[in-house]
Amino acid sequence: MKGDPLFVHAYRLIRFGLVGGLATLTYLAVSIGAVKLLELRPSIASIIAIACGFVVSYVGHHQFTFRLTGRHHVHLPRFGVMQTTIFVVVGGLSTYLLEKQVADPTVVSVMVAIAWPMISFVVAQLWVFKRGASGTD
Repeated sequence: MKGDPLFVHAYRLIRFGLVGGLATLTYLAVSIGAVKLLELRPSIASIIAIACGFVVSYVGHHQFTFRLTGRHHVHLPRFGVMQTTIFVVVGGLSTYLLEKQVADPTVVSVMVAIAWPMISFVVAQLWVFKRGASGTD
């Protein structure tokens, strides 16, 4: 059962969810806390929160989700490209919504927290942490 591809993928998805959950909680705590406690502008708080979530997410996915060692020179730049692309799209949309006061900052933070991990899993699985032909899980 452990070598079954379905089991391997399901277990990876669970690990991804755990790491993503931790990164999401990091994002939410920093974003909402910076607005409510530090009284930062929501757009600035969101940018700071994204940076904090980036660190938690990369380390967790590299070490725990995909069980990789080394090759940070390959995986970290790819992860950066993936996160930067998501940042531009999702961050740009959230900044627009916040600056135009279209939505409450907490609602926007929750929307980002849902969209970000969904997009990340697909791209991380298919490109960022993809193993070579000799890789094992």
